[in-house]
Amino acid sequence: MGFLKNILGKKEKTATSYAEFWNWFQKNERKFFDVVNQKGDIENVFLNPLSEELKKIKPGFFFLTGMANDNEAELVFTADGNIKNIVNVEELVDAAPKINGWLFTKHKQAGDFSVQMGNYAFDTKNMHFFA
Repeated sequence: MGFLKNILGKKEKTATSYAEFWNWFQKNERKFFDVVNQKGDIENVFLNPLSEELKKIKPGFFFLTGMANDNEAELVFTADGNIKNIVNVEELVDAAPKINGWLFTKHKQAGDFSVQMGNYAFDTKNMHFFA
């Protein structure tokens, strides 16, 4: 049995609660902040590990990140339209501790955008989405 442990390594403790998730996040937050701020390898350093930890709580969390301003990274959690998971997003963000340099947001809010393609401009005034 010791042989298998040496080959496979120790099993990483899984997050079973929001508190455990946030403890894990706090241990890694500086590394996460730096990679978002410097636009480094965000996918491998931040997004993939974050996704794996969130799956340990419950599948169905989606997220996006970026700099809210020069000193604060924003992490937006969303259920991506899955009504059953909206309450989980609410609970997760409500359980978030105050961490300097981080802003945690529930659900992606609508905002202004514009896209220029050749002679065409698309923005919130002339582009609409219908179910």
